[in-house]
Amino acid sequence: MRYLLLGLLFFSLSIQAATAQIHNYPPPAFMLPRHYQSPRADCAIFPAAAAVDAPLDSPSLGRFTPTSQQIDSAEQALATVELSRINAEAEPAGYSDYPRLIKKQLPQYKRQYFGYYNLMNHPCLYIVFAIVQPTDTSWLKASYRVFDAGPDYWTVRYNLATKTFYAFEHSGQ
Repeated sequence: MRYLLLGLLFFSLSIQAATAQIHNYPPPAFMLPRHYQSPRADCAIFPAAAAVDAPLDSPSLGRFTPTSQQIDSAEQALATVELSRINAEAEPAGYSDYPRLIKKQLPQYKRQYFGYYNLMNHPCLYIVFAIVQPTDTSWLKASYRVFDAGPDYWTVRYNLATKTFYAFEHSGQ
């Protein structure tokens, strides 16, 4: 009798999950990002349970939901960092001007913030930057991933414990 009940429960949950996919129901509230207007930028804070469309430091020790204070700290550091010096290797010739163009356009980028722990258990932020149309709100709903968008799309990681940026990437590198 117990196996029959478990089987019926599993079947019922399977039908509910399939129905949600067919009807394209929105994700549950605990997976939705929160809109945050920092003093420096327009941001989406993604909760730990939200999907991220990019590999985080692999392997990672888990995820967390960034706080507005952590975002403000990263934004303050971003204002002073020289993007061309984040990565150890030099930019390829065709992209050498991107860090300067990006810095010049910095206030125009919408940001997506994802929190995770690296192998040293340091809290880190994966930050997605995109220039989008004023009427486009998709950046507030799901992880962005764009290839070959020039300086209009880029990503960087920020270690909150060491206060350092790393893995600056643009154009789907």
